[in-house]
Amino acid sequence: MASSRSRLGLLLPNQGVVFGAITVREILELAVAADESGVFDSLFVGDNLLAKPRLESVTTLSALAAKTNRVRLGTACMASFPLRNPILLAAQWSALDNLAEGRTVLVACIGGGGGGGSVCPCAVPPPETTHPRSHRALRRNGE
Repeated sequence: MASSRSRLGLLLPNQGVVFGAITVREILELAVAADESGVFDSLFVGDNLLAKPRLESVTTLSALAAKTNRVRLGTACMASFPLRNPILLAAQWSALDNLAEGRTVLVACIGGGGGGGSVCPCAVPPPETTHPRSHRALRRNGE
């Protein structure tokens, strides 16, 4: 019989580091406490490269993977998904999943507003072309 226990995840404030509200050390300590408490089943970090500055999500999750043992780790919403090179993202996520021993959860979204063209001086590919490439690359890497 399946357990009826609710699953709880904790969103860590990786955006707060940029504004001085919390330190990286405090985020890591919070993650360890959540992992050891047994109350939380997962830890998430935000992701947005353009509109909402924060510690980069894959790098932050890698640090969390090294400090935790039990909880699943993931992005609350990888808003940068359409902007990322699909092959590089697949390699990064595959490495992260190895560091985390299979505990990762990738939650992708299309991000917010205007495709980032006004903020980013780079060519932003339309989501309808990026998402299928990213999905195929991630699947090839065992995600």
